[in-house]
Amino acid sequence: MFRKSKSLILAAALLAGTSLGARVGTTTPLKNGFPYDGIIYGWLLTDGSLLYQGGLLQDFYRFKPDKSGSYLNGTYYVTASLPPDYVPYATSGGVLPDGRVLLIGGEYTMTKAVTNGAYNLVFTLTNKMAVYDPQKETWTMVEPPSDWDFIGDSPWTVLSNGHLLLGQKLTKLAAELDPTTLTWTEVSTFGKQDIFAEEGFTLLPDGSVLTVDVTDHDANPNTQRFIPNSNPSASQWVGAGKTPENLQATDSNSAMNIIFDHGKRVYHAPGEMGPAILRPDGTVFATGAACTIKGPSTDPDACTVYSPVGHTAIYNPASSASPWTAGPDFPTGEGAGDTFASLLPNGNVLVQPNPPGVTDDADHRLRARYANIRGGAIHPLAAAAEAPQQSCPPTEVYNAYEFDGTKLIPEPSAAFCGEPNMLLLPTGEVMLDGQVNYKSTGTFQNAWRPTITTFTQSLLIWGTQFNGLSQANAYGDEFQVSTNFPLVRITNTASGHVKYARTYNFSTMGVATGTATVSTWFEVPTDTETGDSTLEVVANGIPSLSVTVTVGREE
Repeated sequence: MFRKSKSLILAAALLAGTSLGARVGTTTPLKNGFPYDGIIYGWLLTDGSLLYQGGLLQDFYRFKPDKSGSYLNGTYYVTASLPPDYVPYATSGGVLPDGRVLLIGGEYTMTKAVTNGAYNLVFTLTNKMAVYDPQKETWTMVEPPSDWDFIGDSPWTVLSNGHLLLGQKLTKLAAELDPTTLTWTEVSTFGKQDIFAEEGFTLLPDGSVLTVDVTDHDANPNTQRFIPNSNPSASQWVGAGKTPENLQATDSNSAMNIIFDHGKRVYHAPGEMGPAILRPDGTVFATGAACTIKGPSTDPDACTVYSPVGHTAIYNPASSASPWTAGPDFPTGEGAGDTFASLLPNGNVLVQPNPPGVTDDADHRLRARYANIRGGAIHPLAAAAEAPQQSCPPTEVYNAYEFDGTKLIPEPSAAFCGEPNMLLLPTGEVMLDGQVNYKSTGTFQNAWRPTITTFTQSLLIWGTQFNGLSQANAYGDEFQVSTNFPLVRITNTASGHVKYARTYNFSTMGVATGTATVSTWFEVPTDTETGDSTLEVVANGIPSLSVTVTVGREE
């Protein structure tokens, strides 16, 4: 049995200070090993554990913190593999409101060559998808939207109402998934100016979804917002202004005819965007790619015309003039095309750009990501800010920066050999490639905390801002994960041991919900220590003030 104490909120609960500008963050390696085939990317689950796709693409791993709640001392273990005919790379999808994980599509699939038996990544834009049940530790295949014979690395997000919005990569088609029935409904995309290829979705506080156009752009690309409707046929896209600089860079293979769908279709890669993150002040930090294609070009979309450097832009919906203003450029030819970013508890965005010359080469980017599967690591001299950069054969050094709302602050401790994935943890740390944790300086503002109003013995809890102020993690079309859902953390007073209660059936998936009352169900693990404890709701690494509880056993 789980009982609420008669005590009020703990007087000794930690109080947050104001957001501080970043100085130099630190990284610490995990203590207990790493999967032998590496990992691609992962999700934070609603019980505080992590789910990672392994380097063989079909295999998956769970990661659990230790008994004190430390992710540095946590451990990996093998969980269920995908069904044998679904071996995807560069997928979409994320955590659903019931706590399951939906894995969607895949730009590539792993296939075995008939002639020599070698395994190869093949460009397929598969329409397959599967859902993972963390309680049963099983994968189950899910039907795609009707008549969608390809999906690939399509943009997606979970809307405020808990439905998943998916845009089809090479068309203007979109669909909503009902997470309860796992069925799809076609959504109107009236007003959408271009196809969804290479675009990313950012959920805004008003429930709309922001994207930067990739295929329909000029020197100042358009941006748009999706306006959902309870009647999906009445949803629409509206203009959101133009960015001051181009954020898109054309792939060097953009002129190639990429054949897929069993030879029936041809794809011309439009280029890459970077991640876009909603910050606590209500602005969106959007990042762009850079390109180093040399010489004159007759291609009007060539990078030499539009994106010789990696630009950034800031979206402010409250602006009375233009909603977009220019952000800082990445230095020395770097650019954030197909890269990761996470919102830190201090309100800064940790963003990872490509080294110069990588954005415009899709094969190079893929090799850089896969390098970590075969032994990539934290840069050996990264912890010393004054140390000169050294090469990381056979891949380059991937730097990291914190954006503090004005400038990009170099964070040399997070430099990596090869491209590391990034995932924000409940502790406020960011796990890099499943191998090291990055911890920033500064902290959160008190107003950013979730607050607990009350909860019942049936384990339903009410309060405010349970979903945080942002989806908090971004990449773009593929690899985009979100952590805008509540976790419940229980700490035993006597031992200091920590357990995360599984949360599910959130009343909303909206972000920055302010003073609105929201709720979640939670389930206390059966091995939770009994006795006096404290309970917190955690969203995007920011905890609520603690309440005192007593954990007991039913007799």
